[in-house]
Amino acid sequence: MKDFPDVRAKLGRLKHRGLAFLRKVFDTRKAVAAREAVIDQTHAVSLIDRLPNELLIQIFLLIRDERQILASVSSRLRAVVIGTPRIWSEIDVGRYYGGTRWLELHLERSRQVPLTISLYDDHPELDVALLHANRWRTLRILRCTRWSLSKISDVNLPSLQYLSIGIPASGDLLLMVHSCAPVLKCLEHGEGHVSLPRTLFRKFITESLEELSLTGATSSWESQQTSMHFPSLQRLALCNSNPMSFLEAILAPKLTYFSFVWECGAETCTRTYNEPLDELRSKFDNVTHLTLTLSPSQLAVGHVPFSLFKNLCRVFHGTRLADIHADYIPALFTPSQMVENPNDRCAIDDLTCLESLHIRSFPHSPPESFEHLKEWLMKRRNLGQRKLHFKLTHVYGVNDPVTLDPPFMLRQTFEELCASVELDRVSQLSRTPLLPTHCCEFTDL
Repeated sequence: MKDFPDVRAKLGRLKHRGLAFLRKVFDTRKAVAAREAVIDQTHAVSLIDRLPNELLIQIFLLIRDERQILASVSSRLRAVVIGTPRIWSEIDVGRYYGGTRWLELHLERSRQVPLTISLYDDHPELDVALLHANRWRTLRILRCTRWSLSKISDVNLPSLQYLSIGIPASGDLLLMVHSCAPVLKCLEHGEGHVSLPRTLFRKFITESLEELSLTGATSSWESQQTSMHFPSLQRLALCNSNPMSFLEAILAPKLTYFSFVWECGAETCTRTYNEPLDELRSKFDNVTHLTLTLSPSQLAVGHVPFSLFKNLCRVFHGTRLADIHADYIPALFTPSQMVENPNDRCAIDDLTCLESLHIRSFPHSPPESFEHLKEWLMKRRNLGQRKLHFKLTHVYGVNDPVTLDPPFMLRQTFEELCASVELDRVSQLSRTPLLPTHCCEFTDL
């Protein structure tokens, strides 16, 4: 009997350990049940509802044209769509034809954010949009008449910074709209071809213009050298057959970027630059980026005059980056003795500060174009000139890269002649047979 107390003590300790084990089992079951509840709740929420509102807004801004559909998905998405003013900031007036009430509602939802207004025709709903003219940041005029333009010119557009006119327009039409936009930064006149008078920009408030794009003839400005001052202009784009008269007419000390699209016309420039050489070499010294491209409607440029591109390269001699469509290679890289003059200089030789060369859309160029380019690069190397950073881009159509398979080892040749080589959307075969360039395998983009 004297061992009985010890037995009772051991039994107590066992009961205590058993209770502790049971509590642990209970706590484990409770934790498992809580975890299962969280998992069940997670699976019950759709993927889109797990996204935060901030991310939803960024997505919806990319597809704002579908805002009506987005608002009908769920109460949460409707609240996000209606509560985000920027989603309602792009107004195509023509889409509200006969629906003034909807236009008023959408303008109300945009609150006080800047607006982008598009006019594709004459609509009475324009009067409603004009009530918010103080918020117009961007105005696109694509197909309307003086009825709409006169209404716009009767109001003040204190916030308008971007104006795009895509219809044939006279100079007074441009003045009509521009006169009510004192802080305009970007003016684009495209699609419609028109002869712009030389007095047009004398009447413009040009102090604020930073970007200017013009499509149309400018031959009437030929005798007006340095007659227009653009003190803030940084980017200039011209689409015509004779850019020289406009270049002679302007003074733009801050210009750093020039883009040109050559379109065949009766006024094609075949003369040399009129201004003295010293003034020529200082007038556009700040331009470091030269782009020669095609308009969206062009499939090819055809034959281009050597003298015109010779003049352009002389004017923009300080260019460091040249971005060139492959169709311009013959005019730029062919020695002039093969074209007009008895010397061995190419037009592009006048770009004496060139550091980077970007060629676009090469699959549609004839094989001899890249032979000219290769020979020019070899000439630079032999003369001890700076090696260039070279980029080749395939831009036709779409997503699939073109397969590069020319009659010479293009990449290897360029790597030997250039400081660096980049092929954008271009893949090269591991084995390169001697096939003509027009046999390249490429996917229509």
